[in-house]
Amino acid sequence: MKFGDNLRRMRELKKISQEQLAELMGVSRQSVSKWEREESFPSMERLLKLCQIFDCDLADLLTESGSGESGEW
Repeated sequence: MKFGDNLRRMRELKKISQEQLAELMGVSRQSVSKWEREESFPSMERLLKLCQIFDCDLADLLTESGSGESGEW
């Protein structure tokens, strides 16, 4: 999995819409959509905020092995 896939999967597992995540992040829904489609990439500050929201490590978001195998998200 790539970042966009990981982000979408985490968001769906937490039952958070793109709109809700955008509000939590202080960005537009379109930004979240672009992140999930990997048309753009969030800043490091926003990546860290995503980790807080999803209670995960950066590696869970960024790496192909970040597939939630630990069951934490």
